[in-house]
Amino acid sequence: KANLPSADAQEVRSSVIILMPCFSSSVDTPLEYVASTGSQYVDAGFKITSSDVITTRFYCNGKGNASILGSRASATSSNYMLFSTGSDLTIDFGTSSHRLTVGYASGTWYDAVMSSGYMAITNVATGDLVGEDTKSGSSGESPGNCYLFWGSGSPPNSNPKFSGRIARFKAVRGEEVRADYWPCQRAGEVGFVDLRDGSFH
Repeated sequence: KANLPSADAQEVRSSVIILMPCFSSSVDTPLEYVASTGSQYVDAGFKITSSDVITTRFYCNGKGNASILGSRASATSSNYMLFSTGSDLTIDFGTSSHRLTVGYASGTWYDAVMSSGYMAITNVATGDLVGEDTKSGSSGESPGNCYLFWGSGSPPNSNPKFSGRIARFKAVRGEEVRADYWPCQRAGEVGFVDLRDGSFH
């Protein structure tokens, strides 16, 4: 179990400008991001519901079909996904009727917010809001656990795993923090530490 940092212990650790908690333990070495070549993924260990707010920071190595994170049963049912195509980034939250689609560039960091009442994608380098939507999504729950670098259930367009980087992942439901992932290296392995309990993923 990681020796967790105090709440106010923070430092800027990344060229993409992200606040990284100071890890005082020798167990974990903070990293700027976790990268996948398109063959790895992380099971976040919980199902996304319509009451959750998901935030993430990610970087696309290239442009093409890929499931960045989430889970879905189908486009029109229990669909909680962030994915890319050859031309767009798309967030579905509930169903494809509650969808945000924006153009994007490879080699670029983006912040995404996924929730029933608000979805947004922002270019990190410029601070520009690329797109947002305030439609309310249908209530429900994802069919499987949320995956990072892929999507459980039936990924859109049979998308492959995501070749890119994730620097931040957080899930909140009301006052409950369900996941608070930061990149780190532990015992020679690269992954995410969950600051709620020090677990490694």
